[in-house]
Amino acid sequence: MQSLKLTDFNFHCAPDKKIVLRKESAAADKLVKINALNLEDIRLRIIEKHEFPCQLANEIISEYRKFLYMVALKSRNSKTRDLGISPCPMVDIAWHLHILDTQRYEKDCQEIFGFFLNHNPIQFRHEANDFDLTKELYRDSFAEVSFLWDQIFHDLADSCCGSHPPNKCCD
Repeated sequence: MQSLKLTDFNFHCAPDKKIVLRKESAAADKLVKINALNLEDIRLRIIEKHEFPCQLANEIISEYRKFLYMVALKSRNSKTRDLGISPCPMVDIAWHLHILDTQRYEKDCQEIFGFFLNHNPIQFRHEANDFDLTKELYRDSFAEVSFLWDQIFHDLADSCCGSHPPNKCCD
């Protein structure tokens, strides 16, 4: 008897959504490239490796596209590669999986940003300032905030000083 894999059942799952912007953007050319990326293998690895439902994997990929767009938007006006943008933890999963295919990741980065986007775990420690910039770019760029970003967008706002989750108060 042939064993079935989770990927054998993915025909029921619609592909991830392409990014739609809130308003016209100077980085629209980058958006076309980001939407054209084939991230299907990353979506399937999210489903298989993390055992996430298909709909959640789709949401993660859609939000990863938004993260890439925010990096592209920020890098257009920056002389430094330290962009101060942090992904939410679920989007970080997609980023890690993309990086694992190093040749493809390098090609995608060059095509979208014009440089290799390093993932520096120390840089991406989810500092409050990085989240503030990420929130500002996200809300300015996209009409709806995905539930994947809830922890970042709401928890920090509810904390005593706005720089950490409410269960880690300064008092």
